[in-house]
This record gives sequence, C-alpha cells and structure tokens, in this order.
Amino acid sequence: MQSTESITRGQFWGTVLVCVAVLGSANALVSRMTRHTVSRRLLEDARNSGSATAIALGNSLMRSGFDANEFAPPPKPGGQPLALNMAMGASSPAEHLLLLRAALRDDRQAKLLLYGFYDFQLTDPVRFSFSDLIGNHDLLY
Repeated sequence: MQSTESITRGQFWGTVLVCVAVLGSANALVSRMTRHTVSRRLLEDARNSGSATAIALGNSLMRSGFDANEFAPPPKPGGQPLALNMAMGASSPAEHLLLLRAALRDDRQAKLLLYGFYDFQLTDPVRFSFSDLIGNHDLLY
C-alpha cells in the first residue's frame, strides 16, 4: 500500500517559520552570551582606539609582552595611547588577520605593525576541531 499523505502549503510554511524562529532565537542567545569574550573585547578596543599609530598583533607572546603605554605613551595626560595591542592568546594566523582588518577598518592612522608569532606558526598547517568553537577561536564564526 502506498501512503498518499502529503503536507499542505500551510504546514510547510508553518514548519519553515518555526525553524526560522528557533534559529533566530538561538543566534540571539549566542550573541548575548558571547558579547564579553576575549575576541569581542579586542574588537571593542579596536573600535575605541582613537588614532593609534602602532598596532601590536600576534598570540600570547605579544599580548603579555607588549605594553602599549610604554611603547607609545599618551600624547597628553589622560589621553589615549598611540599604540594598540590587538594580540590574542591561543590564536592562529587566521584570527590575527581578522583582528588586523578590524583594527585597520576602525583606525587608518596606523603606520607600524608589530607582529609576534611562534617559530613555525605561519608555515605549519592550521587544524581546527569542533572543540575549538569554544574559547578564543570564537572570532572565526
């Protein structure tokens, strides 16, 4: 026996509407829960940098070893530093590129880029797994 059941247009569009609502709600929830992650704070620093003339980029070596205030002190007391530290620990060259693009998009005054990385980080293949969706690699999605 053949089943002659088929769905109606109303059922189809109702299902589509429910799927869109579920995905939209999940997207809003993820966006709200990740607004204070490390990568989002770095992107906010880039938006609020003012007129930085130097950008430090790389992984944890640059994040902990580069002090923007020492490299380029503020022009006036209470002013913003002329250097911006966009380095992020446990990051790959793909994230470095995204951070650099964000920094240059928000501030075109930069004339110097300081880039720090591990020995073979630029030549070794980058491998990601599903567990990398949590942590500093959230910038990629």
